[in-house]
Amino acid sequence: LLPYDEERVAATAVQYSPDGEHVCVGFENGDVWVLDASAIAAAAPMNWESDKFFVKNSDDDNVKLNTTKGKAISVLRYRPDGVLLVAAGLGGKVTIFLVQEPDASIAYAVIKSFRAHMCNIRSLDFSEDCKLMQSTGVDNQILYWQMEMQASEVNLAAVREVTDASGNVEHGVQDVVWATWTSALGWPVEGIYDVN
Repeated sequence: LLPYDEERVAATAVQYSPDGEHVCVGFENGDVWVLDASAIAAAAPMNWESDKFFVKNSDDDNVKLNTTKGKAISVLRYRPDGVLLVAAGLGGKVTIFLVQEPDASIAYAVIKSFRAHMCNIRSLDFSEDCKLMQSTGVDNQILYWQMEMQASEVNLAAVREVTDASGNVEHGVQDVVWATWTSALGWPVEGIYDVN
Protein backbone atom coordinates (compact mmCIF):
# COMPACT_ATOMS: atom_id res chain seq x y z
CA LEU A 1 0.00 0.00 0.00
CA LEU A 2 2.75 2.51 0.89
CA PRO A 3 5.59 3.48 -1.46
CA TYR A 4 8.53 1.87 0.31
CA ASP A 5 10.05 -0.02 -2.63
CA GLU A 6 10.99 -3.45 -1.34
CA GLU A 7 11.93 -2.20 2.11
CA ARG A 8 9.84 -3.54 4.99
CA VAL A 9 8.93 -0.69 7.32
CA ALA A 10 6.62 -1.45 10.24
CA ALA A 11 3.72 0.81 11.16
CA THR A 12 3.96 1.87 14.81
CA ALA A 13 1.02 4.29 15.25
CA VAL A 14 -2.33 4.97 13.55
CA GLN A 15 -4.86 7.77 14.07
CA TYR A 16 -8.09 8.83 12.33
CA SER A 17 -8.84 12.54 11.97
CA PRO A 18 -11.87 13.70 14.02
CA ASP A 19 -13.93 14.17 10.83
CA GLY A 20 -12.98 10.67 9.63
CA GLU A 21 -11.56 11.95 6.34
CA HIS A 22 -7.89 11.15 6.96
CA VAL A 23 -5.95 8.24 8.42
CA CYS A 24 -2.40 8.98 9.57
CA VAL A 25 0.06 6.12 9.86
CA GLY A 26 3.39 6.52 11.67
CA PHE A 27 6.31 4.22 10.98
CA GLU A 28 9.44 2.93 12.66
CA ASN A 29 11.59 5.09 10.37
CA GLY A 30 9.95 8.35 11.59
CA ASP A 31 7.72 8.89 8.55
CA VAL A 32 4.03 9.72 8.82
CA TRP A 33 1.80 9.21 5.80
CA VAL A 34 -1.63 10.82 5.52
CA LEU A 35 -4.22 8.70 3.71
CA ASP A 36 -7.68 9.50 2.35
CA ALA A 37 -10.06 7.33 4.41
CA SER A 38 -12.90 7.45 1.86
CA ALA A 39 -10.61 6.17 -0.93
CA ILE A 40 -9.51 3.25 1.24
CA ALA A 41 -13.11 2.38 2.19
CA ALA A 42 -14.22 2.47 -1.46
CA ALA A 43 -11.38 0.24 -2.70
CA ALA A 44 -12.18 -3.33 -3.69
CA PRO A 45 -10.32 -5.86 -1.53
CA MET A 46 -6.90 -6.73 -2.97
CA ASN A 47 -7.38 -4.33 -5.92
CA TRP A 48 -5.69 -1.30 -4.47
CA GLU A 49 -3.95 1.37 -6.50
CA SER A 50 -2.07 2.90 -3.62
CA ASP A 51 -1.56 6.35 -5.17
CA LYS A 52 -5.31 7.00 -4.91
CA PHE A 53 -5.19 6.67 -1.13
CA PHE A 54 -2.92 9.60 -0.37
CA VAL A 55 -4.03 13.06 0.64
CA LYS A 56 -2.53 15.54 -1.85
CA ASN A 57 -1.13 19.03 -1.47
CA SER A 58 -2.02 21.64 -4.09
CA ASP A 59 1.07 20.64 -6.11
CA ASP A 60 -0.33 17.07 -6.26
CA ASP A 61 2.34 15.64 -3.96
CA ASN A 62 1.41 12.90 -1.51
CA VAL A 63 1.36 14.19 2.07
CA LYS A 64 4.31 12.58 3.81
CA LEU A 65 5.35 14.14 7.09
CA ASN A 66 8.96 13.99 8.24
CA THR A 67 9.18 14.10 11.98
CA THR A 68 11.76 12.25 14.03
CA LYS A 69 14.50 11.64 11.47
CA GLY A 70 14.80 7.90 11.72
CA LYS A 71 13.21 7.39 15.15
CA ALA A 72 9.96 5.49 15.38
CA ILE A 73 6.65 7.30 15.81
CA SER A 74 5.09 6.07 19.04
CA VAL A 75 1.92 8.22 19.16
CA LEU A 76 -0.22 10.18 16.71
CA ARG A 77 -3.04 12.33 18.05
CA TYR A 78 -5.37 14.89 16.47
CA ARG A 79 -6.60 17.77 18.56
CA PRO A 80 -10.37 17.27 19.07
CA ASP A 81 -11.25 20.16 16.72
CA GLY A 82 -9.08 18.61 13.98
CA VAL A 83 -6.91 21.73 13.57
CA LEU A 84 -3.65 20.10 14.72
CA LEU A 85 -1.98 16.71 14.42
CA VAL A 86 0.73 15.84 16.94
CA ALA A 87 3.33 13.14 16.29
CA ALA A 88 5.51 11.93 19.15
CA GLY A 89 8.35 9.53 18.91
CA LEU A 90 11.22 7.74 20.45
CA GLY A 91 13.68 10.13 22.01
CA GLY A 92 10.96 12.42 23.40
CA LYS A 93 10.47 14.58 20.31
CA VAL A 94 7.08 16.11 19.52
CA THR A 95 6.15 17.59 16.14
CA ILE A 96 2.96 19.63 15.74
CA PHE A 97 1.35 20.00 12.32
CA LEU A 98 -1.30 22.50 11.24
CA VAL A 99 -3.74 20.27 9.35
CA GLN A 100 -4.69 22.89 6.74
CA GLU A 101 -3.00 26.23 6.04
CA PRO A 102 -5.45 29.17 5.84
CA ASP A 103 -4.67 29.64 2.13
CA ALA A 104 -5.32 25.89 1.62
CA SER A 105 -2.13 25.47 -0.43
CA ILE A 106 -0.48 22.97 1.87
CA ALA A 107 -1.81 20.35 4.20
CA TYR A 108 -0.02 19.33 7.40
CA ALA A 109 2.58 22.08 7.71
CA VAL A 110 5.02 21.79 10.64
CA ILE A 111 4.38 24.64 13.06
CA LYS A 112 6.40 23.46 16.06
CA SER A 113 8.92 20.77 16.88
CA PHE A 114 10.49 20.32 20.30
CA ARG A 115 11.86 17.77 22.74
CA ALA A 116 9.17 17.26 25.36
CA HIS A 117 10.68 14.39 27.35
CA MET A 118 14.14 13.02 27.99
CA CYS A 119 12.83 9.56 27.09
CA ASN A 120 10.39 7.92 24.68
CA ILE A 121 6.81 9.20 24.70
CA ARG A 122 4.09 6.69 25.51
CA SER A 123 0.87 8.73 25.22
CA LEU A 124 -0.63 12.09 24.21
CA ASP A 125 -4.06 13.48 25.01
CA PHE A 126 -5.94 16.76 24.56
CA SER A 127 -8.47 18.43 26.80
CA GLU A 128 -12.01 18.74 25.42
CA ASP A 129 -11.59 22.52 25.06
CA CYS A 130 -8.31 22.01 23.11
CA LYS A 131 -6.39 24.27 25.50
CA LEU A 132 -4.25 21.58 27.13
CA MET A 133 -2.19 18.65 25.92
CA GLN A 134 -0.64 16.06 28.18
CA SER A 135 2.24 13.79 27.31
CA THR A 136 3.48 10.77 29.24
CA GLY A 137 6.97 9.36 28.93
CA VAL A 138 8.10 5.81 29.52
CA ASP A 139 9.75 7.16 32.68
CA ASN A 140 6.17 7.71 33.98
CA GLN A 141 6.47 11.49 33.96
CA ILE A 142 3.31 13.34 32.87
CA LEU A 143 3.83 16.80 31.37
CA TYR A 144 1.02 19.29 30.76
CA TRP A 145 1.20 21.83 27.93
CA GLN A 146 -1.07 24.86 27.74
CA MET A 147 -1.72 25.62 24.05
CA GLU A 148 -2.68 28.92 22.49
CA MET A 149 -3.29 29.24 18.75
CA GLN A 150 -2.54 32.52 16.99
CA ALA A 151 -3.06 32.45 13.21
CA SER A 152 -0.84 29.58 11.96
CA GLU A 153 1.28 29.41 15.10
CA VAL A 154 0.91 27.59 18.37
CA ASN A 155 2.39 28.81 21.64
CA LEU A 156 3.11 26.15 24.24
CA ALA A 157 3.91 26.50 27.91
CA ALA A 158 4.61 23.68 30.33
CA VAL A 159 2.16 24.12 33.22
CA ARG A 160 1.21 22.65 36.58
CA GLU A 161 -2.15 24.42 36.72
CA VAL A 162 -4.51 26.02 34.23
CA THR A 163 -4.38 29.80 33.98
CA ASP A 164 -6.51 32.38 32.16
CA ALA A 165 -5.20 35.04 29.76
CA SER A 166 -4.24 37.26 32.72
CA GLY A 167 -2.20 34.52 34.36
CA ASN A 168 -4.73 33.87 37.14
CA VAL A 169 -5.12 30.26 38.22
CA GLU A 170 -8.45 28.83 37.00
CA HIS A 171 -8.03 25.27 38.31
CA GLY A 172 -5.54 22.45 38.69
CA VAL A 173 -4.90 19.88 35.98
CA GLN A 174 -6.76 17.24 37.99
CA ASP A 175 -10.00 19.10 37.16
CA VAL A 176 -9.48 19.16 33.38
CA VAL A 177 -11.98 17.26 31.22
CA TRP A 178 -9.98 15.28 28.67
CA ALA A 179 -11.25 14.36 25.20
CA THR A 180 -9.31 11.09 25.46
CA TRP A 181 -7.25 9.40 28.14
CA THR A 182 -4.58 7.05 26.82
CA SER A 183 -2.08 7.36 29.67
CA ALA A 184 -1.76 4.58 32.20
CA LEU A 185 -1.15 7.29 34.80
CA GLY A 186 -3.23 10.13 36.26
CA TRP A 187 -6.38 10.98 38.17
CA PRO A 188 -8.89 9.15 35.93
CA VAL A 189 -7.02 5.85 36.35
CA GLU A 190 -5.98 6.25 39.97
CA GLY A 191 -6.32 2.97 41.83
CA ILE A 192 -6.56 0.83 38.68
CA TYR A 193 -3.66 -1.60 38.59
CA ASP A 194 -2.85 -5.25 38.23
CA VAL A 195 -2.31 -6.85 41.62
CA ASN A 196 0.00 -9.50 40.14
